[in-house]
Amino acid sequence: MSLRPVVIAGTGSFLPGPPIPSEKVEQVLGTLENAPPKVKKFVENIGEQMLSRGGVKTRHFAVDPETGEMTHNFSMLAEQAARRALDMAGMEPQ
Repeated sequence: MSLRPVVIAGTGSFLPGPPIPSEKVEQVLGTLENAPPKVKKFVENIGEQMLSRGGVKTRHFAVDPETGEMTHNFSMLAEQAARRALDMAGMEPQ
């Protein structure tokens, strides 16, 4: 068997929705009122530290911040990233 040369011709990414400041995450996603007790305790103890560390100031969610409705599913996110990769490579989807 012979190996064929492989080239990465383009890469793509996609972030849904507007950037949301870390301090407004709960406002957009809501509270964990119905979460299991262990999850609630974890978020109360560690959640704020997770949001504030690492230098990440904003996050993107596939949720409309005004309505709470989902704006994208996984396949829609992947499609947008793939289209951007194809565009970078100068290729058309087949």
